[in-house]
Amino acid sequence: MHNKDATSHIFVSQDDYRRTTLKTRSIACLQIFVGFLAAINSFGFLTSFGVFQIYYPELLHTSASKVSWIGSTPIFVVSIASIISGRLVDTGHFRVAVIVGACLQVVGVFSASAAKGYWPVFVTQGIIMGLGSGLAYTPCIWVVATHFERRKMLAIAISSTGVPVGALMFIGVSKAIIPSYGIGPYLRGIGYILTATNVFIILAARPYQASEKPLPSPLVDFSAFKRLDFALFVAGASFNFLVSCFVPFYIPSFDKSALHHSTASNFNALLLFNACGIIGCILMSWLAEQILGPLPAFTVCILFNASATFGWLIVDSETALWTFAAYYGFFWHAMYALFIPAAASVILKRNGLGARMATCTAVTSIPILMGPPIGGAIVEGFGGGYAVAQLYAGTMYAIAAGLVGAAWYVQDATRAADDKRKIGVRRFLMRTFSRDVGRDGS
Repeated sequence: MHNKDATSHIFVSQDDYRRTTLKTRSIACLQIFVGFLAAINSFGFLTSFGVFQIYYPELLHTSASKVSWIGSTPIFVVSIASIISGRLVDTGHFRVAVIVGACLQVVGVFSASAAKGYWPVFVTQGIIMGLGSGLAYTPCIWVVATHFERRKMLAIAISSTGVPVGALMFIGVSKAIIPSYGIGPYLRGIGYILTATNVFIILAARPYQASEKPLPSPLVDFSAFKRLDFALFVAGASFNFLVSCFVPFYIPSFDKSALHHSTASNFNALLLFNACGIIGCILMSWLAEQILGPLPAFTVCILFNASATFGWLIVDSETALWTFAAYYGFFWHAMYALFIPAAASVILKRNGLGARMATCTAVTSIPILMGPPIGGAIVEGFGGGYAVAQLYAGTMYAIAAGLVGAAWYVQDATRAADDKRKIGVRRFLMRTFSRDVGRDGS
């Protein structure tokens, strides 16, 4: 009787274990969808700024270069706010960060829909929206990472596809609403979308309860620059981000001014750019996880972005523009998806990962802020021609690929030297041990 009860108890425990495992996996998959929605609401909206780049100069009575500050500022603010939200997550205030960020996103976009003039739009769409996105997005991606040990990079990549999917969605909605009703109703429509998705995010997000508390660390750690590979990586990433947002911001404007196409067709290339980015995010992240590694894959993406940008010089038709947009979008979105894994692979000090990642993010956020306005100023300075700006962007990408590639080389050389040193020590110990044994035996 006792054995029967014990046996039934074992079977019940196994059944409970299966239920628990299934529930855990379901929650983990749900977090991927949470991260996906957070990516739509933040970078999905921000990377669709090409829509505003083509309308705002006329509506706000200002230059294209000045309008670019409205698009680059929220991406810069996201980078800074992500440092704050990361610290909130570390101290156990995950839900506070998400709720505050979600509310700021909604307030920012609804306020922008009613804003009149350059500075009200800059504050609402640039600063408030950026702050909200930084507070909400980073914790949701962190949640995805904590729920996966294996296939972590692929899980984050699937969530990151929310960026091109969101851009596709917002650009498609803009084509339907803006020509007939204007920017204000378009932004209000986005506000309703953000409200619904953010409510779901707040209710569905489930942080993984780790058994270990994170070790205390400073907010930033500039001592990381003593490592040559880290310094080279951050320098390369800075050159990369100096021009990365210029192209998607100005594709519709290029289509309109250089190729002389109608406003109705100006967004087709941008739609294709984001559609191919979905494939790029998943495929390049899979290659990085299974074959290449995150740092080599990141380098490859930058190199292909450089070749695409130089190829932009010979685009003279709509078909050529679509080809360029598809090629560039594939590697551009993959490059952004691989940035954090590549940075983490350079940071070897695990208990200082957060501080060093914040340092990398803070430094690279400055060129993100300056990049599109500089590109716009170059276009305006040469009478609306894009050739010099295209050469400038391609050159910055080439320098970035060289620096990040050098970081990859230094990292491999350092590891090889360490491995060689360990092998030498091991051989020395084995020889010493064998001599001692020989003496004892004699």
